[in-house]
Amino acid sequence: MATTVNDIYLAVCDTILEPGGVSLGILSLDDFLSLYSDTLSEWCQQTGLTKHFFALQSQSGQSDYVFPGEALDFQQVYYNGKPLKLDPSLNLEFLVTGWQNRTGTPTSWHVDRVDPKTVSLYPSPTVTGTSMYTGSGFYGTLGAPDASPNPGGTAFYGTISGTTDSDTLASTNAFYGTLAGISTSTANILLLATVEPPKDTPELTDTIDCVPTTFMQYLVYGVLARVYSQDGELKSVTQQRYCQARWTEGLNLAKSIAQETQE
Repeated sequence: MATTVNDIYLAVCDTILEPGGVSLGILSLDDFLSLYSDTLSEWCQQTGLTKHFFALQSQSGQSDYVFPGEALDFQQVYYNGKPLKLDPSLNLEFLVTGWQNRTGTPTSWHVDRVDPKTVSLYPSPTVTGTSMYTGSGFYGTLGAPDASPNPGGTAFYGTISGTTDSDTLASTNAFYGTLAGISTSTANILLLATVEPPKDTPELTDTIDCVPTTFMQYLVYGVLARVYSQDGELKSVTQQRYCQARWTEGLNLAKSIAQETQE
């Protein structure tokens, strides 16, 4: 069963002797959510365990591409399905005269961490990548489908008739057939990056997808370290130091796992 923010909340409440939820006024729910949000952000920034792929359409003659907003740190860049070599711009400046103006099939990439953060390809692409669908979800009702349970048989046909406010396609039976009319994306950019938490303002019902279940205990310690460091009735140097030590332990363990997966 997925862990929710409420699970962390109840664990924190039990530790500060308010089982079931805060009620004495020494810590409010808003205070907890703010501290939890800071703790989760630190986790994502420090560990790099949560990674997403981001697809960008390449443009002919354009070398620089702006970071997606939720990306923290790029791990790898691919062009036309092939990995590029990370090459600091300083190396390019020393080794390749006029590298900024060169065009061709990109072979390397570097990153500028000055806002707005950008990833740059060298040399600049000479072609524009095939267009990719970047709009909102598909809507509508699929009519007259072929429901034959034979994936290798008749193609899956139907029409999108009308629009609805749902972006899901529901059926009581499994769908079978061949999805036609799709073109492959070529000469485009794929970025692998660590990411920020999915929401700036968490809610108790949110599931925690960016922290492995075995590390949830450390998330509790991270929140408690912040709770015990605040001025007020809960301030405790001894408890803060203990919780901070456990939180740091969890961060270091997660970092070691992330490093192993990259090697």
